[in-house]
Amino acid sequence: MNICFANSNEGAHAYQRLGLIKALNRSGHNAFIWDSRKTPVFDLFDTNEIDVFVGTTFEITPGLIQCLKEKPTKVVMKAGDYGDACSKYDLTKYEILVAGESELSKVRNLYDAGLK
Repeated sequence: MNICFANSNEGAHAYQRLGLIKALNRSGHNAFIWDSRKTPVFDLFDTNEIDVFVGTTFEITPGLIQCLKEKPTKVVMKAGDYGDACSKYDLTKYEILVAGESELSKVRNLYDAGLK
């Protein structure tokens, strides 16, 4: 199975992704990182048969949606909190990542494209 992880930053999550990739590769899968700053999304999908795409909602672009629709790919997206649950927390006290309207709009675009 070919599993592509989008690389959205170089922080702590990058080390988590690298650990997952090592574990997946050792178990017989082909897992790798896609750096969108270096490789355009169309080149990524033209040169790789991706079974699972793992990213965050920050990477959603019209090009990514088009590629995901054209190729049979499972999608895993990490997103910030949203909805009624957010009103239960004091966000000045607890620094919870909350999705903004721009991020929610991108998720709606994925959903509307049939990528549920």
